[in-house]
Amino acid sequence: MATFGDFLREYRGIWRNFFSLGAVQATQLLLPLVVFPFLTRALGMEQLGKLAFCTAFVQYFSTLVIYGFNLDITKEIAISRNNPTEISVLIRSTLAARLLLLALAFLLIISVTLLVGELRTNVWLVCVVSLQVVGESLLPMWYFQGMESMQWISLVQIGLRVSAALGTIAFVRNEDDLLLAGAFQAMPVFLGGWIGLLKMYHLQHLRLEFSSMREAIERLKNSWTIFLSMLSATLYTNTNMFLLGLFAPMESVGYFTVAEKVIRAAMSLPLVAAQAIYPRVSALFSASIEEAKFFLRRIALLGTITLLLLGIFLVLIAPFICEVIAPRSLPTSAFLIQLMAFLPLVLFWDNIYGMQILLNFNRKREFSVAVFTSGVVSIIVGLLTLGTLKEVGATLAFIASQLTLLLMMFLFARRIGFRLFQT
Repeated sequence: MATFGDFLREYRGIWRNFFSLGAVQATQLLLPLVVFPFLTRALGMEQLGKLAFCTAFVQYFSTLVIYGFNLDITKEIAISRNNPTEISVLIRSTLAARLLLLALAFLLIISVTLLVGELRTNVWLVCVVSLQVVGESLLPMWYFQGMESMQWISLVQIGLRVSAALGTIAFVRNEDDLLLAGAFQAMPVFLGGWIGLLKMYHLQHLRLEFSSMREAIERLKNSWTIFLSMLSATLYTNTNMFLLGLFAPMESVGYFTVAEKVIRAAMSLPLVAAQAIYPRVSALFSASIEEAKFFLRRIALLGTITLLLLGIFLVLIAPFICEVIAPRSLPTSAFLIQLMAFLPLVLFWDNIYGMQILLNFNRKREFSVAVFTSGVVSIIVGLLTLGTLKEVGATLAFIASQLTLLLMMFLFARRIGFRLFQT
């Protein structure tokens, strides 16, 4: 008991980050499950599919403006947290780079929307949902994570998301309220970005000035490899939804959306854990590889047991979940949830070997190759199966990509000589 207490005290900063990030992820992924029953009754599966389709399209550009800074800059902030001058330079160059990316994102959004018929038909919905791209470009999550000070921004995000959920329940009544549903989805990210930006400037006592173009471009170059890996991750998590909307009825998109939201909620646990421990693991690796291994072995044992039990639980209660959140999706969505029930465990080990090991050994190239390959596998499996299997094909593509990612991360870690369970 004393040993566990020592563990909690020693890593209290990590636990604060974990619970802060966990609370944000819980509201981001669990609140849609609460809202789903109201949306499915008000909008129907077809309109819900349209909302998911446009959101999947816009997600590509959210990834563009985030650009992997939440990993790369987080690490630099964590290392330089006691050097205000260095942190100021990092902040200004990162924000300048993100403004350039935001301009590029909107140019691409407008061009693609005008070219693709299904998007052009829902052009106003695309415009409304795109507000979240602005919010993502402004939100300095990388700063708060690197400083291990997530509590305040977490509370703000939770408040905004709960307010949006309540607004959706209160005001989205029928199919004509599709745009309103999209606005309530985008506004928490949009407002949270502005609030987080102002808070960071207040904490760091920064003056309102921008970095030079040269520094912004240098920042983009430094994070290029991470961006490619994040873009590839978006390919395997997002393209299935987008392709499904192009090749299958919107009802199929709706069925897959329900199942994917449930699994995303479960996958938030390993994602939050990975983000919370990343700054500490980076510091441990810089001091002692053996200390970092010892810490990761502890996390690996705890995570494996927890997520294995979670997978079994999801298999058993999948029909009940769908009955509660989206009765119209039964039995299709329940079957899809059961197929994907153990993906949180797969993602957990992928993050151990990928984010925590490869990135801390500066193996960005191998990390990117693994993620890109899994994205290609997802697209290939999707193209082969979506036409005939529809939402089941999208599910199989998702599973194939996750397994590919785990295998490649593991092989790359062994190639550089890293053995987690050997001293």
